[in-house]
Amino acid sequence: MGKGHPGLSAACFSLAALAQLALQDANGPAAVDLLKRVADLVPSSWRYQERLAEAYLLNGDYAEVEKHAERAIELGKERAAGAQFLLAKALAHANNAQRALKALDLYLASEPTGARLAEARQMLATLRPAPEPAAGVRTAVSATTPPSGKFTTSLTQDLVPPQKWMPPDVDESMPPVESMAGCPLEKVRDEAGKRVGEFVDAVNRIAATESLDNEVIDRSGLPMRRVSRNYSYVASVQQVRPGIYTMEEYRNGGMDLDLFPERVATLG
Repeated sequence: MGKGHPGLSAACFSLAALAQLALQDANGPAAVDLLKRVADLVPSSWRYQERLAEAYLLNGDYAEVEKHAERAIELGKERAAGAQFLLAKALAHANNAQRALKALDLYLASEPTGARLAEARQMLATLRPAPEPAAGVRTAVSATTPPSGKFTTSLTQDLVPPQKWMPPDVDESMPPVESMAGCPLEKVRDEAGKRVGEFVDAVNRIAATESLDNEVIDRSGLPMRRVSRNYSYVASVQQVRPGIYTMEEYRNGGMDLDLFPERVATLG
C-alpha cells in the first residue's frame, strides 16, 4: 500500500490546525504565514491553495487572492468551487466585473448550498443589476469593500478524517498541463506498446527480495497495527495468444495467501 511520509503528513496537519485557529480569530497575517508553509510542503493540494487565497482575502491582498484561487481551480477543477467565490471577490475589487460574474456563475452552479450562498447571490445582483443610472456607482462601491468579520468556512474537512476512510483518489493531485502541447496519439500508442514489450521481457529475467509493510487502518484513517515481512519474489509473464498476457507472482516459491498479513496479496 502506497502512503506519504508520516512526518510530512503530521507537519501539514499541525500547521493547518494552527492556520484554522488563526482564521477563526481573523488573524490574517498569521493564517497567511502558516498556510504558505503548508502549501510549500504540499504544492499539489488544491485545498491548501484555496485556504491560502481565503487568508489573503482576510488581509485584503486581492492580487494574491486571485493568484492562489486560480491555482486552486487549476489543481482541483470542479472540486475547488469555493475558490471560484474567492476569485470573484478579487476580480470584483479589481473592477473586472465580466470575469467576476463568470466565476460567480461557476460557483453557484457547483455549490448550490453553503454559508456563502447568500453573499454570492448578493454579489451577482450587484454586478449584474437592472439598468439604471447609478448601477455602475454601486458596483464600484461593493467591489472595493474590504472583507470584515470572521470567516465561516474552515479547514475542518482537511483536519478531521472522514468517518469512512479511503485512500486519495487518483485525481486528487493533478499536475499542471501545458495547454498548447500536442499529443500525437499514434506515436504515443506505438511507444507505449514498445515499453510494454520491454517490461514483459525484463520481468521474466528478474528475481528479487520483496519487502512488504502492511498497515491496518481504522475508519478514521489512523493505523491500528503494522507488520513487515520479506519474500523471495519471482514474476512470470506469458503470452497465451497474440495481445493477451498472463502474469503470475510467486513469493518464497508459492502463491499461498497465508503468507501475507490479512491474507491480502497480488498474485498476477
